[in-house]
Amino acid sequence: MLLQCFLTFVVLLICGGAVAALATVITWQEQAPSAAIRRQRLLGVVPISSFLLLILLGAIFSVMLLWSGRGADLLATL
Repeated sequence: MLLQCFLTFVVLLICGGAVAALATVITWQEQAPSAAIRRQRLLGVVPISSFLLLILLGAIFSVMLLWSGRGADLLATL
């Protein structure tokens, strides 16, 4: 139980970091001085945002799996 709580806390920190990074990347793209530079930065923002959203989805899935009925069994096999 303590390990599940610790891993959940770690995942929450990862989610918070991913949300902060996502906000930073989107703000960086929006604060470009001209529309042409915003479009150019968008080519870098889209893959980074996709990766960060993938991390968020994986983290939420792992917490759901961790607290499922077989979560303790999965932790025992690690």
